[in-house]
Amino acid sequence: MEELKLIRPSMGHKRQYEEMMEEWEGFGGKKIVCLTGEMAPAEEMGDGMNLLFICSQNKRRSLTAEKIFDGYHGHRAFSAGTESNARIKVTPGLLKRADIIFYMEKKHVRRIREKYPDIAGDKEMICLNISDDYGYMDRELQEILKDCVYEYIS
Repeated sequence: MEELKLIRPSMGHKRQYEEMMEEWEGFGGKKIVCLTGEMAPAEEMGDGMNLLFICSQNKRRSLTAEKIFDGYHGHRAFSAGTESNARIKVTPGLLKRADIIFYMEKKHVRRIREKYPDIAGDKEMICLNISDDYGYMDRELQEILKDCVYEYIS
């Protein structure tokens, strides 16, 4: 069974954690791992991965992530949005190129899995669970992204 990792960037209450696990249990036949606070150790991934960050409009969250992580340890970062008015729209080519796909919210995972089930199903998918409450390059957003993503790419 494949595994989809769901990360909560801030410490949540136990009740919120349980509700989230119920909501995600059995999603798409995948085992769900919800990480709160301290993240599980990442597997050795090596240098030079293609990282794809996905949000809705590709104007703030995913674009910020692309700017932060492009070039970090030789990785290449790309970003795209799921909505029709996105700055850069998700395409099959972007999905195929990605070694790891980071989604900002659960709705982005669902949209991509529905539209591109054959491509997205073969990729490592990590939902960061970062709501659309931040501006482009917002300091707090940068810190949350770093806290969540470094574990997977360092």
